[in-house]
Amino acid sequence: MLSARLAREQELSEFSAQLYKISNAGQQTKAWEMLEQRLQDDNYTSEADLFSRTRNWENLRLAVKAGQGFIERLVERKDFRTAWNVLEFCFEANHKDYRLSSGETAIAMSGQAETRSQKSMMATILGHFEKDFPNHPQTAAALLTAARFTAHDLGNFDGGRKIIARLQSTYPEIHSNKTFRALSAILMEADS
Repeated sequence: MLSARLAREQELSEFSAQLYKISNAGQQTKAWEMLEQRLQDDNYTSEADLFSRTRNWENLRLAVKAGQGFIERLVERKDFRTAWNVLEFCFEANHKDYRLSSGETAIAMSGQAETRSQKSMMATILGHFEKDFPNHPQTAAALLTAARFTAHDLGNFDGGRKIIARLQSTYPEIHSNKTFRALSAILMEADS
């Protein structure tokens, strides 16, 4: 049992050293393809370990890219604690400009946002939901959540008003939404 674990650890170390070398040589596409193939081959059992290794490299591009799929799989397993850890790392490593791999993942993560930092991250991510996921059926709901986080949780009333104005002009059906009406009323009151 112990020798099998040591052999696996040795093999992972060798693989990550090879990945590091390729990634550092500027061959990001090749490194990404190698990592993806490895994860698929072992049915993602080494994903957490390999992500942990790549997030400690000087060049974080591979870890940031790998984080998208990792977050998606964590959300599918409802492991939001780990998903937040990965998202917070990727968001910061990518200079607070990060795109999740699917609109569903973004919406699921926003539903689990608890801290001010998490709500701030999700307000940013949901703020460009339209661009990241064109024609997504939940775009209006995602933008409304971004407006709520921006105005209510972060105290940025101007930012909240801008998102509300965008919702009003682009998604007229939103006027029947109770949350939209309440947030609009609060923001109009705060404006006077």
